[in-house]
Amino acid sequence: MDNWCAQEKFDGKRVQLRKSGAEIVAANRNGLSIGFPDTLTAQLSRVSGDFTIDGESVGETFYAFDLLEDARGDWRHASYRDRLEALQAQFGKLGRNIVVATTAMGKSKRTFLADLKAAAKRASCSRTCGRPGQRDGPPAGAAPFKCKFWATCSCVVTKVNARRSVEIALSGRSVGNVTIPPNHDIPAIGQVVEIRYLYVTGPGGSLYQPVYLGVRDDVRAEDCTVERQRLKFKPLEEQAA
Repeated sequence: MDNWCAQEKFDGKRVQLRKSGAEIVAANRNGLSIGFPDTLTAQLSRVSGDFTIDGESVGETFYAFDLLEDARGDWRHASYRDRLEALQAQFGKLGRNIVVATTAMGKSKRTFLADLKAAAKRASCSRTCGRPGQRDGPPAGAAPFKCKFWATCSCVVTKVNARRSVEIALSGRSVGNVTIPPNHDIPAIGQVVEIRYLYVTGPGGSLYQPVYLGVRDDVRAEDCTVERQRLKFKPLEEQAA
Protein backbone atom coordinates (compact mmCIF):
# COMPACT_ATOMS: atom_id res chain seq x y z
CA MET A 1 0.00 0.00 0.00
CA ASP A 2 2.37 2.69 -1.25
CA ASN A 3 -0.36 5.33 -0.91
CA TRP A 4 -0.12 5.15 2.89
CA CYS A 5 2.48 6.44 5.30
CA ALA A 6 3.05 5.81 9.01
CA GLN A 7 4.12 8.01 11.92
CA GLU A 8 4.74 7.46 15.60
CA LYS A 9 2.03 8.58 18.04
CA PHE A 10 3.72 10.29 21.01
CA ASP A 11 2.31 10.40 24.52
CA GLY A 12 2.13 14.16 24.40
CA LYS A 13 -0.43 16.94 24.32
CA ARG A 14 -2.00 17.76 20.97
CA VAL A 15 -1.11 21.37 20.16
CA GLN A 16 -1.68 23.61 17.16
CA LEU A 17 0.73 26.54 16.78
CA ARG A 18 -0.11 29.67 14.84
CA LYS A 19 2.39 32.46 14.09
CA SER A 20 0.94 35.78 13.01
CA GLY A 21 3.49 38.57 12.73
CA ALA A 22 5.58 38.45 15.88
CA GLU A 23 2.94 36.62 17.91
CA ILE A 24 2.82 32.85 18.40
CA VAL A 25 -0.31 31.33 19.91
CA ALA A 26 -0.72 27.71 21.06
CA ALA A 27 -4.18 26.13 21.13
CA ASN A 28 -5.52 22.74 22.21
CA ARG A 29 -7.84 20.56 20.10
CA ASN A 30 -10.84 22.56 21.33
CA GLY A 31 -9.30 25.76 19.96
CA LEU A 32 -8.60 27.19 23.43
CA SER A 33 -5.37 29.11 23.99
CA ILE A 34 -2.93 27.28 26.26
CA GLY A 35 0.50 27.85 27.74
CA PHE A 36 3.59 26.84 25.77
CA PRO A 37 7.31 26.60 26.70
CA ASP A 38 9.26 29.82 26.11
CA THR A 39 12.14 27.85 24.57
CA LEU A 40 9.86 26.66 21.76
CA THR A 41 8.31 30.08 21.26
CA ALA A 42 11.77 31.66 20.94
CA GLN A 43 12.88 29.06 18.41
CA LEU A 44 9.75 29.27 16.26
CA SER A 45 9.78 33.08 16.30
CA ARG A 46 12.89 32.93 14.11
CA VAL A 47 10.95 31.20 11.33
CA SER A 48 10.15 33.79 8.64
CA GLY A 49 6.54 34.38 7.65
CA ASP A 50 3.25 33.32 9.23
CA PHE A 51 2.33 29.67 9.65
CA THR A 52 0.01 27.20 11.38
CA ILE A 53 1.38 23.76 12.25
CA ASP A 54 -0.11 20.82 14.11
CA GLY A 55 1.69 18.38 16.38
CA GLU A 56 2.32 17.06 19.87
CA SER A 57 4.09 18.78 22.74
CA VAL A 58 6.15 16.54 25.02
CA GLY A 59 7.89 18.58 27.70
CA GLU A 60 9.98 21.15 25.84
CA THR A 61 9.95 19.25 22.55
CA PHE A 62 7.37 19.82 19.83
CA TYR A 63 6.80 16.99 17.32
CA ALA A 64 5.29 18.56 14.20
CA PHE A 65 3.29 16.31 11.89
CA ASP A 66 1.20 18.64 9.72
CA LEU A 67 1.39 22.02 7.99
CA LEU A 68 -1.94 23.82 7.70
CA GLU A 69 -0.91 27.32 6.57
CA ASP A 70 2.20 29.25 5.64
CA ALA A 71 3.10 32.45 3.79
CA ARG A 72 2.03 30.80 0.51
CA GLY A 73 -1.52 30.14 1.72
CA ASP A 74 -3.82 27.44 3.07
CA TRP A 75 -2.50 23.86 2.75
CA ARG A 76 -5.53 22.04 4.21
CA HIS A 77 -6.87 20.92 0.82
CA ALA A 78 -3.49 19.69 -0.41
CA SER A 79 -2.56 16.01 -0.17
CA TYR A 80 -0.83 14.92 3.01
CA ARG A 81 2.26 14.00 0.98
CA ASP A 82 2.54 17.61 -0.23
CA ARG A 83 1.86 19.01 3.24
CA LEU A 84 4.55 16.79 4.74
CA GLU A 85 7.14 17.78 2.14
CA ALA A 86 6.44 21.47 2.79
CA LEU A 87 6.58 20.88 6.56
CA GLN A 88 9.95 19.14 6.31
CA ALA A 89 11.33 21.86 4.04
CA GLN A 90 10.41 24.66 6.46
CA PHE A 91 10.82 23.01 9.86
CA GLY A 92 12.89 19.86 9.33
CA LYS A 93 16.26 21.54 9.85
CA LEU A 94 15.41 23.68 12.88
CA GLY A 95 16.77 21.01 15.22
CA ARG A 96 16.92 21.36 19.00
CA ASN A 97 13.35 21.32 20.35
CA ILE A 98 11.41 21.32 17.05
CA VAL A 99 11.18 17.87 15.46
CA VAL A 100 9.26 16.85 12.35
CA ALA A 101 7.76 13.43 13.08
CA THR A 102 9.61 10.60 11.36
CA THR A 103 7.49 9.25 8.51
CA ALA A 104 7.80 5.80 6.92
CA MET A 105 6.84 5.25 3.30
CA GLY A 106 6.64 2.16 1.10
CA LYS A 107 7.93 -1.18 2.38
CA SER A 108 9.69 0.42 5.37
CA LYS A 109 6.28 0.75 7.09
CA ARG A 110 6.33 -2.93 8.10
CA THR A 111 9.50 -2.50 10.13
CA PHE A 112 8.32 0.84 11.45
CA LEU A 113 4.96 -0.52 12.63
CA ALA A 114 6.58 -3.55 14.22
CA ASP A 115 8.50 -1.29 16.62
CA LEU A 116 6.18 1.64 17.25
CA LYS A 117 2.76 2.67 18.38
CA ALA A 118 1.78 4.27 15.10
CA ALA A 119 -0.69 6.55 13.44
CA ALA A 120 -1.29 5.85 9.75
CA LYS A 121 -2.43 8.56 7.33
CA ARG A 122 -3.47 8.12 3.72
CA ALA A 123 -0.82 10.08 1.82
CA SER A 124 -3.40 11.47 -0.63
CA CYS A 125 -5.97 12.69 1.89
CA SER A 126 -6.77 16.36 2.45
CA ARG A 127 -6.91 18.03 5.84
CA THR A 128 -10.34 17.90 7.54
CA CYS A 129 -11.55 18.75 11.02
CA GLY A 130 -13.05 16.42 13.61
CA ARG A 131 -12.72 12.71 14.24
CA PRO A 132 -13.76 9.96 11.81
CA GLY A 133 -17.44 9.13 12.28
CA GLN A 134 -18.01 12.15 14.53
CA ARG A 135 -20.87 14.52 13.87
CA ASP A 136 -19.70 17.50 11.83
CA GLY A 137 -16.42 15.67 11.17
CA PRO A 138 -15.24 13.47 8.32
CA PRO A 139 -17.29 10.37 7.45
CA ALA A 140 -16.77 7.05 9.18
CA GLY A 141 -13.65 5.28 7.93
CA ALA A 142 -11.98 8.48 6.72
CA ALA A 143 -8.21 8.82 7.09
CA PRO A 144 -6.21 9.28 9.21
CA PHE A 145 -6.59 6.38 11.63
CA LYS A 146 -4.57 5.21 14.63
CA CYS A 147 -3.00 1.77 15.11
CA LYS A 148 -2.24 1.59 18.81
CA PHE A 149 -0.55 -1.37 20.46
CA TRP A 150 -1.30 0.17 23.85
CA ALA A 151 -4.43 2.27 24.26
CA THR A 152 -5.21 5.56 25.97
CA CYS A 153 -8.39 7.02 27.37
CA SER A 154 -9.52 10.08 29.30
CA CYS A 155 -11.05 9.43 32.73
CA VAL A 156 -12.48 11.50 35.58
CA VAL A 157 -10.80 11.46 39.00
CA THR A 158 -13.38 10.40 41.58
CA LYS A 159 -11.22 9.83 44.68
CA VAL A 160 -7.74 10.67 45.95
CA ASN A 161 -6.25 7.66 47.71
CA ALA A 162 -3.28 7.36 50.02
CA ARG A 163 0.27 6.87 48.69
CA ARG A 164 -0.09 8.93 45.51
CA SER A 165 -2.98 7.06 43.94
CA VAL A 166 -6.35 8.16 42.57
CA GLU A 167 -9.53 6.35 41.58
CA ILE A 168 -10.65 6.97 38.00
CA ALA A 169 -14.04 6.53 36.35
CA LEU A 170 -15.84 6.36 33.01
CA SER A 171 -19.58 6.95 32.68
CA GLY A 172 -19.63 7.58 36.43
CA ARG A 173 -18.35 4.06 37.21
CA SER A 174 -14.92 3.20 38.61
CA VAL A 175 -12.45 1.60 36.19
CA GLY A 176 -9.74 1.17 38.79
CA ASN A 177 -6.93 3.11 40.43
CA VAL A 178 -3.73 4.57 39.01
CA THR A 179 -0.48 5.61 40.69
CA ILE A 180 0.64 9.23 40.23
CA PRO A 181 4.37 9.46 39.39
CA PRO A 182 6.55 11.71 41.58
CA ASN A 183 7.08 14.17 38.72
CA HIS A 184 3.32 14.90 38.48
CA ASP A 185 1.06 16.79 40.87
CA ILE A 186 -1.81 14.76 42.26
CA PRO A 187 -4.95 15.70 40.28
CA ALA A 188 -8.05 16.93 42.07
CA ILE A 189 -11.39 15.16 42.19
CA GLY A 190 -13.37 16.05 39.08
CA GLN A 191 -10.34 16.66 36.86
CA VAL A 192 -9.96 14.80 33.58
CA VAL A 193 -6.76 12.77 33.26
CA GLU A 194 -5.18 10.74 30.47
CA ILE A 195 -4.41 7.07 31.13
CA ARG A 196 -2.43 4.57 29.07
CA TYR A 197 -3.49 0.94 29.51
CA LEU A 198 -3.07 -2.44 27.88
CA TYR A 199 -6.75 -3.41 27.71
CA VAL A 200 -9.99 -3.54 29.72
CA THR A 201 -10.57 -6.89 31.37
CA GLY A 202 -14.13 -7.08 30.00
CA PRO A 203 -17.47 -5.22 29.99
CA GLY A 204 -17.73 -3.52 33.38
CA GLY A 205 -14.08 -4.33 34.14
CA SER A 206 -11.10 -2.17 35.06
CA LEU A 207 -8.17 -0.84 33.04
CA TYR A 208 -5.32 -3.35 32.99
CA GLN A 209 -1.82 -1.98 33.75
CA PRO A 210 -2.90 1.69 33.83
CA VAL A 211 -0.20 4.36 33.55
CA TYR A 212 -0.85 8.01 34.44
CA LEU A 213 0.08 10.47 31.65
CA GLY A 214 -1.23 13.76 33.01
CA VAL A 215 -4.19 16.14 33.25
CA ARG A 216 -6.24 16.84 30.11
CA ASP A 217 -7.43 20.45 29.81
CA ASP A 218 -8.89 19.83 26.35
CA VAL A 219 -11.34 17.03 27.22
CA ARG A 220 -14.64 17.60 29.02
CA ALA A 221 -15.76 15.38 31.89
CA GLU A 222 -18.99 14.56 30.05
CA ASP A 223 -16.89 13.06 27.22
CA CYS A 224 -15.37 10.52 29.62
CA THR A 225 -17.79 7.71 28.84
CA VAL A 226 -17.25 4.10 27.81
CA GLU A 227 -18.79 4.81 24.40
CA ARG A 228 -16.85 7.96 23.55
CA GLN A 229 -13.49 6.66 24.77
CA ARG A 230 -13.76 3.54 22.59
CA LEU A 231 -12.14 1.20 25.07
CA LYS A 232 -9.85 -1.60 24.01
CA PHE A 233 -11.09 -4.87 25.52
CA LYS A 234 -9.12 -8.03 26.20
CA PRO A 235 -9.30 -10.39 23.19
CA LEU A 236 -12.07 -12.98 23.52
CA GLU A 237 -9.68 -15.89 23.13
CA GLU A 238 -7.63 -14.60 26.08
CA GLN A 239 -10.75 -14.07 28.19
CA ALA A 240 -11.69 -17.72 27.65
CA ALA A 241 -8.21 -18.98 28.52
